[in-house]
Amino acid sequence: MRVLLDTNIVLDILLRRSEWLADAEPIWQANLTGRLVACATASAMTDVFYVSRRLAGVARARDAILVCLDTLTVLPVNQAVLLSAFARNGPDFEDDVQIACAEANGVDAIITRDFDGYIRSAISVLSPGQLRVHLGV
Repeated sequence: MRVLLDTNIVLDILLRRSEWLADAEPIWQANLTGRLVACATASAMTDVFYVSRRLAGVARARDAILVCLDTLTVLPVNQAVLLSAFARNGPDFEDDVQIACAEANGVDAIITRDFDGYIRSAISVLSPGQLRVHLGV
């Protein structure tokens, strides 16, 4: 199973955000052991760096990006993906980019805590808890 992790899920793991870590960590482990392929968009990497730098400093932000590059499958965001996202005309362009990128790369599900941003997704949208149940972890 290939899943696209929304930026908030990646940040939950990297910044060890305790409120959501219990649901996100088993997904990360499932990726590390090959039970699933966890993906993130290339554009999410800039958000991961920005938020990590703001909350934990430059060194931790650089480490976060390195972990992402070593651990996740980073999906390209090109002009076709951006045009597809723009055509969605949704209220949150970032979410539309995530959806368009997931569609372009044959992802099975988008994993997020922000269901409102993915209402119009043709791809299944699951919470981290729902994915954990699906994986039996």
